[in-house]
Amino acid sequence: MAVLDKLFQRYFQRLREVPSKDVFCLLDYLLALGGTYHRPKRVWPTILWYLLQLLTVYQFCMQALITFDSVARLEDRSSTIWSVMCLLTMTLCYVKQFLIWRYRGTIRIAILLIGMRTELEILMQYYGCLTKSWQMELSLGPFLFYDRYSKSPRVRALFWDQLRLRTRVAVQQHVQLLNFMVTLQPIYEKLFFIIYYQSLVVAGAVSYVIIRERFDLCSVAIILCTSISILECYWWCHLVDTFKELSLIVVGAVLYLILKEEFSLCSVAIVLCVIIFILECYWWCYQIDTFESINESISESLLVQCSQLPYSGDCHSEYVQTRTSLMIIASCSRSSVSFSCFGMCQISMVVFASLMNTCYSVLMFLVNICG
Repeated sequence: MAVLDKLFQRYFQRLREVPSKDVFCLLDYLLALGGTYHRPKRVWPTILWYLLQLLTVYQFCMQALITFDSVARLEDRSSTIWSVMCLLTMTLCYVKQFLIWRYRGTIRIAILLIGMRTELEILMQYYGCLTKSWQMELSLGPFLFYDRYSKSPRVRALFWDQLRLRTRVAVQQHVQLLNFMVTLQPIYEKLFFIIYYQSLVVAGAVSYVIIRERFDLCSVAIILCTSISILECYWWCHLVDTFKELSLIVVGAVLYLILKEEFSLCSVAIVLCVIIFILECYWWCYQIDTFESINESISESLLVQCSQLPYSGDCHSEYVQTRTSLMIIASCSRSSVSFSCFGMCQISMVVFASLMNTCYSVLMFLVNICG
């Protein structure tokens, strides 16, 4: 027991000493133990991460061999079913980890967008109750506040000082969010430029190949890859525009291919994949579509605050200054950062419609030339 006490004391003492060098050392170890794709600067967490990956590969290979052996022998059905279920569970887990690792950039962008949307919603709520909350703090209600405001010069001076201070805090936060959006603007524009022209070239040619050739498993893979590429472009179009049901174009094309052929498991797989992709696209659009509405709500809230400002002759300059500031902020919020495709065109649903029109034109051109 004494030896264990000494070991625990040394361990906790080391934990207290390590944060002076690296405050995130414990987080690095936890990420390495969890198998997260993480490259810490310290040597031991990196070695631990690689060892865990090797252990994962070894465990999966052993489970695959056990499952294949059980299926080949078929001596005990319960153990065979258990082995198959374990292998499927491990496969699904590793596929999920691979997808998270593969689309980690998109996940980070999604986190940034959701964070910005949440910050804008908080700012909208703050702007909406900017004067009302302070009026409630100065008195028990708005009617009592106006009575005290008209009678007491001290209340008037305190009201304008605090309102100016709170407006300054909100404006600083708003400017910080706009600067953050300006920082992210080049990333969105470059990625959209690549995605747009990739979809432009791939969609028309691949659709031609699918129609000309026989519908088989390879066609399913081509359809899925093309749908992912087009829907990715569709998602980027929705970064600054409203949601419209143009995704039905993709659904209609795939349903045409399904109805053209006999109903089979491949058709079911295609339908499920299309539904999943469309629902995913709808979720992304729902997350992104609120940016413009939030900016409009912020602008409307500020204009409402302008109409609710109390007026008095001795505070005329404060009234004019505050009202002008709120109107300028409302105008800037309404005409905030806009995104373009590498400076050539503004990112909107018109761009996506142009993409679909061009893909259809390329498809008809290939059909007429080769037909």
